[in-house]
Formats: sequence, C-alpha cells, structure tokens
Amino acid sequence: MTSPRPQRAYRLEFRQLVVAERPASVLDVGCGAGSLLKWFHKAGIAAAGVEVDAGAVERLVESGYDVRRVAGEELPFEDDSFDVVASEFCAHHFADLSRHLTEARRVARRAVWLLDPWYDLSLPSQQRMLRWDSWFKRIDRRLGRVHNEVLSVADFLAAAPDSDPANFEFRHWLRIVPVALDWFDRESAEHLAQATPEEAAELREIRQATERLGMTDDGAIVVRIAVGCGDQSTTRPAPQ
Repeated sequence: MTSPRPQRAYRLEFRQLVVAERPASVLDVGCGAGSLLKWFHKAGIAAAGVEVDAGAVERLVESGYDVRRVAGEELPFEDDSFDVVASEFCAHHFADLSRHLTEARRVARRAVWLLDPWYDLSLPSQQRMLRWDSWFKRIDRRLGRVHNEVLSVADFLAAAPDSDPANFEFRHWLRIVPVALDWFDRESAEHLAQATPEEAAELREIRQATERLGMTDDGAIVVRIAVGCGDQSTTRPAPQ
C-alpha cells in the first residue's frame, strides 16, 4: 500500500503554527482554490486572499470569500492591514520574491509566514527527488511559466536585504515517504509530452535510478518573518 504524500501533514503543522500567533486577521497570498483561506475561516479568523487565477477567484467570491485577483507583488491594501500574511507552497512561483516579501511585510502587523518545498540533500533519495523536481521546472520555464528552483534560507534572506536577519526564523521538516513508480509515471506524463528528446532521456535516467535505489517525497521549509521590530519595510508606502 502506497503511503500518503506528506504535504498534507506539513500544511496542518504550518497552519497550527500560524494560529498559535492568535491573529485576528490573515491575508492568504496565492490562495488558489482556497484551502488555507477556508481553514482560517473555520478557525474563526477573518481571512482574505489574493490570487492571479481568474477562475479560482471567481469561484471563491461566488462562495462569499473576500478574494481579489492580484499578484502578491502588488497588494492593494494599506500598511498594517492584517495581523499575519501567509503563503502555502507558493513562494517558488513568485516572479519577484523580493517584491513579494516587501509587500507582505508592509501589510502585516505582526508576521509573515511561508511554507515551501525543500529537500535534505544529505540523503541520496532526496537528491534524486530534487533532480526530478528540477526537470519539471526547466520544462515549465521553457514554456513560459514561473517555476523557480527550490528556495534556501540564503534565498529568503537575500530577498529581504533591508530586514534584520534576526527577524527571520526557519524550520525544516522531512517525513521519509518513498515515491511509488506508478505515481512517478503519472506525475511525469504531462511534462513528458512537452519534453525535448534530451529531456525525455533525462527522465528515463531519473526513473531508472529511482527503480534501483528509490526516491523520497518533498520536505518543507517554514519561514517566519517578524515585522514591527525595526523592519524598515513596514514604513514603506503602498504602491500607487
């Protein structure tokens, strides 16, 4: 029997950390279909969202949620509008991480929280997963999509050079969950159809290595950025 993927557990643990802040209001940046947004509402927290996908925004608005179609790099809110700004598995899709963090810190009164994929490269099984992850992303970028490589602690710090590094807190989570080959094949199929011969050959190499040696699923990086603690970004005016 195939083990469930670990992302659901990561999401739950992340949400519990955010709720432990006891925020009265949260902005969900990159809210997608609204999983995090709806979870906050059920927890009794006033939550709004922003999302670039028009269909997702329309469906959430029709269901009564406060969601606006806008990118996280241009938030249409005043300074200090929300206790917390949060994003789940979105940061590697931001075209401009630095601008996103600037905007998130501007509209947050207390903290910015981010959850994103991460790999422990001390494990060969994670090295293979990262190679597969990079294979997907190269194809996506070639097709004009924003799909950046895995973000490190250094990447987040570099994206907010005006913020005191002491305002950042990082956690890494990893559940050792083997990847099943049938799932590997299903997940690869759509991108394989768009792959060049060289990319298809690389996927075969990755699959062969996985069949022989195994592969384990994503870990996660959790980022908390404290604001209102001398963070210069909190005093910047909203974009016009």
